[in-house]
Amino acid sequence: MTRPSSRQALTKLLAHEVRATRDLFARGTPILGRTPMLLTLHLRATIAGGRAILRAVERLGWRVLERRPRLNGPTRLGIAVKALAGIDG
Repeated sequence: MTRPSSRQALTKLLAHEVRATRDLFARGTPILGRTPMLLTLHLRATIAGGRAILRAVERLGWRVLERRPRLNGPTRLGIAVKALAGIDG
């Protein structure tokens, strides 16, 4: 993965996968209105956490092999608050 062509291919692949994952999250969000409250809370947190990781991957410039995308404490707290408040993150 040190060759520029390999990095470009990985970047293109990651960009595609991030778009596809965002689409899956968006398509799955409507189920939140039809699930039991506790499951809804877990699903909201999972979706918000997933979206936050996708943003972190983008911020890293797709260089996930050089540096792992992570969520810091304030971001994790925000995810929990949004899930409890019923806000899709």
